[in-house]
Amino acid sequence: MPLRVSLLTDWFGIGERLRAEPGVELVDDLADADAVVCNRLTEKDTKGASRLRLVQALSAGADSIDRSAVPSGCTLCNAYEHEDAIGEWTLMAMLALTRNLLLYDRSLRRGEWAQPTLEHELRGRTLGMVGHGHIARRAAELARAFRMDTAAVTRSPRPERAEGLAWLGGLGDVDRLLTESDLVLIAMPLVAETEGLVGARELDLLGPHGYLINPARAGIVDERALYDALRERRIAGAALDVWWRYPRDGDEATPPSSLPFGELDNVVMTPHVSGRTTGTEDGRREFVVAQLRRLAAGEPLENVVTVAG
Repeated sequence: MPLRVSLLTDWFGIGERLRAEPGVELVDDLADADAVVCNRLTEKDTKGASRLRLVQALSAGADSIDRSAVPSGCTLCNAYEHEDAIGEWTLMAMLALTRNLLLYDRSLRRGEWAQPTLEHELRGRTLGMVGHGHIARRAAELARAFRMDTAAVTRSPRPERAEGLAWLGGLGDVDRLLTESDLVLIAMPLVAETEGLVGARELDLLGPHGYLINPARAGIVDERALYDALRERRIAGAALDVWWRYPRDGDEATPPSSLPFGELDNVVMTPHVSGRTTGTEDGRREFVVAQLRRLAAGEPLENVVTVAG
């Protein structure tokens, strides 16, 4: 009997790939599905989905999937494969910020030869990471290739996770991380204990020579506090790939924040594209196929977020 899969989100050609996969049958009604592949999910979607065994998110962040929408006994899993892409974006952002790339580019386009400043290489600086999962570990590997020091805090610090780091602590060590780091990468999910984790006090600990890099979730950082710290030069700069506002269908233009970050010259802004590469798409597409094969074979699933009780 084929594995019945409902596809609510057809990203990176996953629909075409699943149609060609032996033993998989795509169905429209979740009530008939063994698995659902999606980016968002609500209780309304899964009403009557009594045979559902797997909710497979297409991204690492599963915060758009309502936990109450996952039926009892069903497993919620996420997908990674974006660590190389976001690790590279992080290095790109760090170099652009610390070497004033955008400032020089904008000035020279106007025919103005900006007065150069003596800049400090990444070598010898410390990258502090709030979170130490797939993205942070890859970013740390790349940073160490630039002869940077690395440290991290995580919700689950264990000695075996500290390899290559100067030190690894828990969320209670965020103050130390901010104080001791030159650049800080936000690399953890948005959950109750991380929402608003970085506010005005924390940014002051980072200080006027420190940089914040956020390709994770905007809600981890206080919007007003970050804007004020950048405008007042209480931190040196920031690279932001995630935002507090996103366009809705049909919107022609959507400012990414209620505050004018775009008017600041010490911010690198990108529209949530740090993980959008061919490598990420290929990796996630093949991960989903392999995950469905595991489900069909009764094998342990990977990247389990939770099993609904």
